[in-house]
Amino acid sequence: MKVSELNGIKIYDLSAGKSEPECVEEAKKRKCKLKEIEEYSTRIDLIQDLDYPISCQRLRMTSDNRYLVTAGVYPPRVKIFETADLSMKCERGIDSEVINF
Repeated sequence: MKVSELNGIKIYDLSAGKSEPECVEEAKKRKCKLKEIEEYSTRIDLIQDLDYPISCQRLRMTSDNRYLVTAGVYPPRVKIFETADLSMKCERGIDSEVINF
């Protein structure tokens, strides 16, 4: 990940660096473990589909940190993500805005 700064604001380039398959290939060539490759160990994995048209008002992790539950507005909806897969498990539209959960 490449970090630069402009007028005191940090800018993170998430597309810079090697992809996971490229890191695996490099580990095979160097005959080392993936965790020994700096670009692989400092990578950032993003949760897919974590977006709302207007905003996400509520965000909670389960006590075992396995799931992330989010609630957003316009249209009101709830999404559940699994942190192990970094993927959305389900999404439900609801009739009114979530106040608290």
